[in-house]
Amino acid sequence: MEGVERLSVVILDDDPLLLETLKDLVARTPGFATPRVFTDPVKALRSMSRRPPSVALVDLRLPGDSGLRFIRNVRGRRVETPILVLTGSEDTEQIVGALAAGADGYLLKSPNLAELVNSLKRAAAGETVLSASVLRRLLAEYRQWAVAVHRPPPLSDRECTLLELTSQGLSCQAIARQMKLEVHAVYAMNKSLYKRLGATSRAGAAARWRELQRSGSGAPSAAAGEAP
Repeated sequence: MEGVERLSVVILDDDPLLLETLKDLVARTPGFATPRVFTDPVKALRSMSRRPPSVALVDLRLPGDSGLRFIRNVRGRRVETPILVLTGSEDTEQIVGALAAGADGYLLKSPNLAELVNSLKRAAAGETVLSASVLRRLLAEYRQWAVAVHRPPPLSDRECTLLELTSQGLSCQAIARQMKLEVHAVYAMNKSLYKRLGATSRAGAAARWRELQRSGSGAPSAAAGEAP
């Protein structure tokens, strides 16, 4: 449309046939300029550095290189162009790796080319664009992580005794005497509890343990004076 700036697109893929299909599709879509297409990531990087496009479409599997490295190189050159990954892989590690490298979306290769053009428009407008199955996979991973984080760690009677005595304000030396342990064993137990309770200090670990007790999800404490 005359007087309206058209969206410029760079497409990087190792499949020449797919490149031609995508080039023709985008070029025929109102609002888009004819895209620059590449099979060589070095040439694509040079072109994007000279003239950053409105949006880029990048395959992850490239000859002699990887799409992840290409995305990192683009970001390393301070090119802020929105980048959409276009790939056939639903591997969670690759999805997370692409987003961490600086991608703004992750699309799976599919016959729905109209949806692809719409995704390019959305990415150029600043949206994060994910295929539905990719989003479901990421949500499933997040749920597993959230359950693991909020699940109370199993604590032994000895650990509960240590936390009870810590919450009473006893020093490591006093706890060692009362529990009939070497002081270095108390230090080692504290270090283990920091990680499992998400704490950075003795007081923090004891506070987290008290919180778990109040919520009814912590292990019951052993009597403070009970020997392990």
